[in-house]
Amino acid sequence: MGQISSPANPLFKRIRKALDKGTLTDDGLAVAEGPKLLLEALRSGVTVDRVLVEAGTARLPSAWTGPVDELDPRIFRELKDTQHSQGVLALVRPPVLPEPVGTPLVVFLDGIQDPGNLGTIVRSAEAFGATQVVCLKGCVHPWNPKVLRASAGSVFRLPIRYAVDDVSEFSVLPWYGAVAAGGSTINLVDLSTACGIWIGNEGTGLGSNWRERCTSVQIPTAHVESLNAAVAASVILYEAHRQRAANSSVFL
Repeated sequence: MGQISSPANPLFKRIRKALDKGTLTDDGLAVAEGPKLLLEALRSGVTVDRVLVEAGTARLPSAWTGPVDELDPRIFRELKDTQHSQGVLALVRPPVLPEPVGTPLVVFLDGIQDPGNLGTIVRSAEAFGATQVVCLKGCVHPWNPKVLRASAGSVFRLPIRYAVDDVSEFSVLPWYGAVAAGGSTINLVDLSTACGIWIGNEGTGLGSNWRERCTSVQIPTAHVESLNAAVAASVILYEAHRQRAANSSVFL
């Protein structure tokens, strides 16, 4: 077990930099905070490079049998990004996942900047059978520690592309773009076949260049004009899952 007691420690500095930038460490590792995310990483078969704990307080899952670095509580508090870290940080190697198989259900994200929204969308995408998530340039980094937490580990299992600017390979798919008003109601659109679902920025929606190339779809609501980006994505993905379950031939 290693001991880290100074903020001048090179490992501490790499982690602090990644947390400040909301991205990977300089050596390509994601910061996963808390024993639940560590356990999700282990269950998902993801490589855990090392585990750091707050001296005297951490409760590690029994599934972790590797070495542990202890941090002085004073400097651990400089690293934790939440009140619920339970004294555990894991450095995780983002997996190289196989190419998706089956009927494509691709989620395209344009300008999603809130980590909680992105993580929730990834979690819903896995839950409702999406084959991959494509984050265009301008989206928050999918390995932002806040995204990892909001995804509850789904980032470990679902193929995610980041900072994409060329989506021509997906042009054969019908594209459906979420709008607040003026679109076809989602239950009247065929989402049971191969398709792409587009979700835009939290404040401005889809960029006009993408909106013009999509069939606009909307979620019927009462009393409110629009939904949070993550909620809208989740509802549309559920509708796609419902249709695909009803049309089971798409899974053959």
